[in-house]
Amino acid sequence: MRKCVSPLRTLIIPALLLAFAFGVAQADAQSFDLGAFTAPSGWQPKSEQDHVTFTAIDQAAGTYVVIAVYNSTIRSGDWDKDFASEWNGIVARSFDAGAAPRPQAGRTRGGLEFRQGGRTVSHASGTAYAMLLVFAADRRQFSVVVAATHEAALQARASHVQSFVDSLRLATPAGAKAQPSAPAAGGAGGGGAAVGGASGSSASAVPRADRGIAGVWMGFKTFYPDWEPKPRWYVFYENGEIFEDLPGVGLAAFDRDASRRDPNQANYWGTYTADGASGQIAKPGVRFTEALRIESPDKMKIDANYFNRCKSVDGLRLQGEWTSYGNPNDPTLDRVPQGQRPIFRFTSDGRFVDEGVLATFLTSIDRSTDGAGSGTYEIRDFTLILRYADGRVKTLALTGLLGADPAASNDIIFIRRSRFNKRR
Repeated sequence: MRKCVSPLRTLIIPALLLAFAFGVAQADAQSFDLGAFTAPSGWQPKSEQDHVTFTAIDQAAGTYVVIAVYNSTIRSGDWDKDFASEWNGIVARSFDAGAAPRPQAGRTRGGLEFRQGGRTVSHASGTAYAMLLVFAADRRQFSVVVAATHEAALQARASHVQSFVDSLRLATPAGAKAQPSAPAAGGAGGGGAAVGGASGSSASAVPRADRGIAGVWMGFKTFYPDWEPKPRWYVFYENGEIFEDLPGVGLAAFDRDASRRDPNQANYWGTYTADGASGQIAKPGVRFTEALRIESPDKMKIDANYFNRCKSVDGLRLQGEWTSYGNPNDPTLDRVPQGQRPIFRFTSDGRFVDEGVLATFLTSIDRSTDGAGSGTYEIRDFTLILRYADGRVKTLALTGLLGADPAASNDIIFIRRSRFNKRR
């Protein structure tokens, strides 16, 4: 949840300004989530889990101006609707801001399209002026808020703000989708990675689910010698490629080109053809193909096994506790030492607590990054993105069970391909 804190008594500054701490190293060229920009010279920087800010204070005049860049969110494509959603989700959470103003169209010098609108708003210490700019980035959007003591204070810094807006661009040509400083750990099966980093790949890691059978599919297969059904995934791409698994880091952090070059993952790649209700999967070096039988838009048969199209998890919010224990209500679970319990707690305002899942169960190669902790989370592109308060960023694949919509049915979810059961 994008939250605010009480204003300082010594300065008349709204909650938006005071939500940030001066912790970002000041430099000209910077990026945050989808946005890259040139920081205003001489302004005080600060970083939080879902935003960064730059602040200019005129002590003599008793005025301030703050520029805040926020995390990206999913866009609907309707500019008025998307602008109102960002206004309510950011500005109205920090101020008594009323309904969103009617946005005006704009474009940066670099060609980045946006909508903007602003007005005088109220807070506990009086009033302020807030302006919101929402920038489009393919299927996502990111927002910039400019807040000032009043409109005249903003006008006094107008050249600085205009220069900042004109410097804005997408973090990579394809629009990188996460924090620039996210630590990388592990490959397709690892426990964390930089989310959507600049891989140089021209092919998106996320299939277009509106293109035939392209998308993520889940089913169960039996294997020798125990013949126990085990969950399996296929990722069908719209260009005819197939990845016979779901990357452990999720698709938001997946690099298709690097995966093909990795000798441990190359044999997961193949191609498929589909003509009407039938098709086949072929893999290099494999003599026999797998037969496809498409029974409905969301159900298919691959050889003898049924698979369901996984529902999108974009924007998903969870509420409750999930554990890797087969019996989620096992009373011994609560007696496990703190920091070693395989439990995730999520709240619908976008916060999480890892009570020891990464430390004991979903461990990565670098165990030093696997301690318990808490922070904020985002779910998109079949990826659970965990931003720990200590600066760690972990990305883990996430789907519901088969074709279930985890927004409505989440007693069972799969995190990094492992089953997690909801506690009662």
